[in-house]
Amino acid sequence: MRRLKFALRNRLELGDDQDHSPFSRARRFDAPRSPRSPLPICTGGDSMSIADLPSVNACLNGASALFLGAGYVLIRQGRWRAHRGFMLAAFVTSTLFLVCYLTYHGYLAYVLHRGPTRFLEPAWFRPIYLFVLLTHTLLAIVIVPMILVALVRGLRERFDKHRRIARWTWPLWMYVSVTGVLIYFLLYQIFPQRSGPTVSEKSSSQAQLYRRR
Repeated sequence: MRRLKFALRNRLELGDDQDHSPFSRARRFDAPRSPRSPLPICTGGDSMSIADLPSVNACLNGASALFLGAGYVLIRQGRWRAHRGFMLAAFVTSTLFLVCYLTYHGYLAYVLHRGPTRFLEPAWFRPIYLFVLLTHTLLAIVIVPMILVALVRGLRERFDKHRRIARWTWPLWMYVSVTGVLIYFLLYQIFPQRSGPTVSEKSSSQAQLYRRR
């Protein structure tokens, strides 16, 4: 009790104005938004926020591409044990990317009620970007069962069957990883785009269009 009274007295004397309530961390999201990010940025003691997930996703895709490249070189040298380790690392980083990707877009949709960031400017580059995005997305879906089958066959040391599917899986996996990094740089760094509209913004814009008609 003496320690508690002493701590309370010191806090009153020193004028501790820090907010330690459960809502103090939530209030940090009232900070200014980054022009390249649709999400508010944490301030104070936090070094990262959910707004940093696109950058994290790009790093994970880049790491996956590096692991895939190292795995290819190692298997060409006949070092299959080291090859297995790097391919497992590529699988882990790709899985982490998927988790972060779903978390980020789920936060946009269900918490901020905001759509994904769309590539609009410059207009002349938009078809190129959409082609890269479309092929990246489709192949990312296609390679999921291929990766799982190749991984299981490799771990069970069924190398003949593993080679048959790996010769198709590896280039597609590498393409998805590299284009994932490319999409990030195009969307957030080279041609920074505005964040997607919220539900209220969409409804207000539709109402304005209806009034004009």
